[in-house]
Amino acid sequence: MAEEEEKEHRRAAKKAFQRGMAAEKQGDRDAAVWEFFRASRLGHGEKKYHRAFADALLKRGLKPLEEKDAARAEELYVRANNCRELLRYELWLEAALLGHLDAAYKLRSEFVISVWTSPEGEALNELLLAADYPPVLCRAGVDCYYDYSYFKRDPKNREKAFEYLQKAAAMGYEEAANTIEQIKRNEKKEIEDAIAAQEFARKNPPLKGREKEIAEDALAGFLRTSLARKASLIICGECKAPPPEKQILISHAGGYPYFEEGGQWPCFYDDVNEETIPLDFLLQVFQDDENPIALPEGVKLLQIFYDWEERKEHIVLYRELRTEKAALVKNPLPRDLRIKYQSIKFETVDMLPDYYDAMDFAPETESLCDKVHPAKGEFVYERLCKTLGYKQPSLESCLGGYMADLDNSPMSKITDKNILNLFQIYLESYGDGTFGWRQWDDAMLYAYYNTKTKSVQAELVINYD
Repeated sequence: MAEEEEKEHRRAAKKAFQRGMAAEKQGDRDAAVWEFFRASRLGHGEKKYHRAFADALLKRGLKPLEEKDAARAEELYVRANNCRELLRYELWLEAALLGHLDAAYKLRSEFVISVWTSPEGEALNELLLAADYPPVLCRAGVDCYYDYSYFKRDPKNREKAFEYLQKAAAMGYEEAANTIEQIKRNEKKEIEDAIAAQEFARKNPPLKGREKEIAEDALAGFLRTSLARKASLIICGECKAPPPEKQILISHAGGYPYFEEGGQWPCFYDDVNEETIPLDFLLQVFQDDENPIALPEGVKLLQIFYDWEERKEHIVLYRELRTEKAALVKNPLPRDLRIKYQSIKFETVDMLPDYYDAMDFAPETESLCDKVHPAKGEFVYERLCKTLGYKQPSLESCLGGYMADLDNSPMSKITDKNILNLFQIYLESYGDGTFGWRQWDDAMLYAYYNTKTKSVQAELVINYD
């Protein structure tokens, strides 16, 4: 039933797209926007529909809200905040086309694929910027200043940042005014810190010769014993799938997972639609006694199931395996919604956290680094990591080790020694993604393992950039 419904949606999306093309030829910009909107809503992530909707929005534009339309637009906006998702988008769009900028901003933030860097998100951002909408002006100012601070210290970026922020502040947008004051405080502190650092470096020159060697040896020993962790990088590759009865007994992504007799496919109950929804199978990892990978002690098999729409995970840990009772369980998902079979290889590495996280995990790190070269602790740490061959967290899938910090996720900052990194699964923003990810922004599925309770905590973090 689900497969047939999806096919019907695709057919409806194609027809809406054709009607949108016809409306564009006739110069009917409102009709084109609506038809491409319907196509992108029904098209299951088909990028050409989202692009067409974005282009139609830009051509049509956001007209100034006229007095005769104000009450109707506000009514639509208020109703949208109190109704189900799909209707909400339609109401926001109708209000936005009347000129209601708050509705356009809501649509920009939440429509269909819930990201700001989708084509329609970028189009709405451009239109709202042209309409001098304060929150978007403020965001544009912050982005320009970020470019100035962290990439190219081009004065033009700083000037542009203040132009946007001051315009928003003049319109009464308090957040913009607060941002201006914060930037000024930060810049003043940067100057003061730079002067203080120069004076400190003058009074505290770096160690040299034998003294430097002794301090670096002490730091290296501390890193090895107190901070270094084993991590197993997960490397997936598409290949010909072995028979299902062989798949269930090896590490792999997609395809058929391991079950034992009587096992059932993981599902969750959808309270809204009153139906049982099967989760997608991501991957499974067997512990290899001859070449141990970074699974918690006593865990023989890790399995990950997930539902991308509802963002519900199901993580299974086997501590005992009865392979003589291994059984195939039919995947209840339609074939075109399943992740394709992929082989998995592992690369085991020694990993350290980045410098600032290292100070959270072991505060002594800072003083040991500064002993080698005062006020240059980060430089000392990074150089020593490379010299000793330690890897630092990055945006890739792995077991164990340390978490990469995606979008300032608190999941990457847990320092409790009883809580271990179980895995991070990186979901790329391009194509369909290794694990079936179809969003426009990248994400990370994090999971931790509590060694005391033997329980797992997981979270999906999306980088809404």
